[in-house]
Amino acid sequence: MADTYQTRNYNLDLLKILACIAVVGIHTLAPGTTGTKLFLYFLCGFAVPSFFASSGFVLLNRPKVTWKYSLQKVLAVLRVVVLWNVAVRLVYAIVRVVQGADPAAAFSPMLFLSQIWHSLLLRGTMFHFWYLGALMILFLLLPLLHKAVNAGGGDLSIAGFINNIEFRSGGKLGMTWADRWPRHRIIFWAVLWAVSAVIMLLSILKGEYLFWWLPMTFRIWMPLQFFLLGSILAYLVYWVRAHIPMWAHLLILAGVTALMLVYEFFLSRRFQSILLDNFYDSTMVMLFTVAVATLVLRLPLKEGLVRWIRNLSPLLLGVYAVHVPVRMIFENVVPLDAGWKSVLFFLFVTVVSFLFIALIRPLRISSLWLDL
Repeated sequence: MADTYQTRNYNLDLLKILACIAVVGIHTLAPGTTGTKLFLYFLCGFAVPSFFASSGFVLLNRPKVTWKYSLQKVLAVLRVVVLWNVAVRLVYAIVRVVQGADPAAAFSPMLFLSQIWHSLLLRGTMFHFWYLGALMILFLLLPLLHKAVNAGGGDLSIAGFINNIEFRSGGKLGMTWADRWPRHRIIFWAVLWAVSAVIMLLSILKGEYLFWWLPMTFRIWMPLQFFLLGSILAYLVYWVRAHIPMWAHLLILAGVTALMLVYEFFLSRRFQSILLDNFYDSTMVMLFTVAVATLVLRLPLKEGLVRWIRNLSPLLLGVYAVHVPVRMIFENVVPLDAGWKSVLFFLFVTVVSFLFIALIRPLRISSLWLDL
């Protein structure tokens, strides 16, 4: 089992599983007037930042990133976007024809192309694919980012962290914290954090989010901030493990969570909008994400939990893709739209999405839809 731990960081996989479940929560705990729904909705706000951070954790800590690798990843993401949109549109077109619609209109190629494009702009049935659009932009920038943040040289090799050796052994590497400090990464991240902080301050003064009109896909400073933050997480976890006991970490998380909730309730009133899309520039969201991520990344994992993580991890991209169509199907059949019923609907959509992807995962062709 030790060899397995050295080739995969299951703590990072656990963070992505929790983020995936939280994304389902964002899209099923539809914000409304009830305090319970809004409270849970805001708690799910670490999901998207955690996805970007986990990508940065791995990609910016690779020994080398080439333009060929970057373009391969862009094409892989594009393949997933196209295939899922085509699959969903085909099902919709078939249903429309069964209901009596004109087949030529229902299967119009322009409708398929339109859905693919709109999904990258936070519109249409697959509106949540804006994340994949932003991810493609990050992949295009990856070689330049990798070169920039690793330009200083002399930083601690990250391999031990990625392979989960340091997380589990607690071993020392014989260097002072100053020697290990990833200076270039922190400088680049701090610049992006400052941009987000200024945007949020100006938005508060104006009374609405400054870039509400710009699709999330192109608010690239936000994904970049968390992408770079992810590349620092391993160093941060090393420091947290050495200086902050678990009980204190839990207290810090509770305090940050409370402050984040109060702040987001304030923003929702100031902006007259409760959409998390407009809160990702908030420093409190960043602190909440860091508190959650560092806690998950420092946890000791037992064998049973590792087995669950290993089984669920290959399903995450599929669950992310399919949960919105699943929600749309069942929200008309099971109208659970208030209080604790919303929580049940959230759990129901989560379970159905995981089960559906688990059923199709063994099919050889499924890798085209489920793997990057």
